[in-house]
Amino acid sequence: MHDAFDVLRNFVTTLVMAWAAFAALRWQQPLIAKGGGAWWTALAGTLAFGQWPLNAWLGSPIGAPIVVALLYLLSLIGLAPDDSVLSAQASEHSRWFRRGLVCAVLGTFAGMAAWAALL
Repeated sequence: MHDAFDVLRNFVTTLVMAWAAFAALRWQQPLIAKGGGAWWTALAGTLAFGQWPLNAWLGSPIGAPIVVALLYLLSLIGLAPDDSVLSAQASEHSRWFRRGLVCAVLGTFAGMAAWAALL
């Protein structure tokens, strides 16, 4: 049974993890313009994956990493560099962003598998 402190801790850690992952990607976004798009996409996938084992280690209920993943992926969409992300004629920056989004989704699925393996 969870008491009020556990619920508050899970709520706060969920929000902090989602915000921290978004802030790290936003902070590193200039890497794409400097030719480091591969590093940025790897970071996107790593952050998506890493919160799952961390939540398992913290003993969070399954809802916490799911909410973190959803908030992270939704906030990642806000980092889109321009409107060409959705077009076939996307800019180089937009193509790296799309690759990062795919890596984040794949990292989320790998994190789910890690969660299941750790429990």
